[in-house]
Amino acid sequence: MFKATTRCWIASVDAQPVGYLLMREHQRAATVFCLARHWHEIEQIGVETQFRRRGIARAPIEVALAAAAATGARDVELASWSFNRDAHALFERCGFAPRLLRFDRRLQGPPR
Repeated sequence: MFKATTRCWIASVDAQPVGYLLMREHQRAATVFCLARHWHEIEQIGVETQFRRRGIARAPIEVALAAAAATGARDVELASWSFNRDAHALFERCGFAPRLLRFDRRLQGPPR
């Protein structure tokens, strides 16, 4: 039986698409190293620049959260670049909280 693991929602204004959300479902079986887990990840979300700050992104987030809950998943995750403070504020208003900080360091010199 085929099971869709990726879903997409389109946000529109006056029948014109102005944004989207792409979410993927993940399921991991238990191993000796980790517990079984069922979660969803919002992989992409975007709203056309001229339509931002109008609450347009909130609708697809809420629909995606409801769709994830309907599958029995316990978590919805997303990642965001550290410079994208406007997106962070939106995510926090929608109930998300930071859980992981990832650091990197650029090295000088030729690649190996």
